[in-house]
Amino acid sequence: MVLPQTSSPLASIPGSFSYSKSTKSLYVRCADQHLVGVTKVKPENGKEMTAEAFWNGVAAKVSRAEKRGDKVPDDLMVFGAT
Repeated sequence: MVLPQTSSPLASIPGSFSYSKSTKSLYVRCADQHLVGVTKVKPENGKEMTAEAFWNGVAAKVSRAEKRGDKVPDDLMVFGAT
């Protein structure tokens, strides 16, 4: 699903993403500023999973890094659940 450019709270950085609890979808910002919504993802060399399972894994990684006082990895361009 591709959504038109909006004044979404999602960052305008291409590749940034957010999770919507209401639609159980990840929304990814494209280079043309549109949003693409996905309900399933398949990480490189990984198994296909729901967007919700992926988000929960990302949130856990961010939480662990923050608790240790580590810098959150740059490849986790996370901007929160809505």
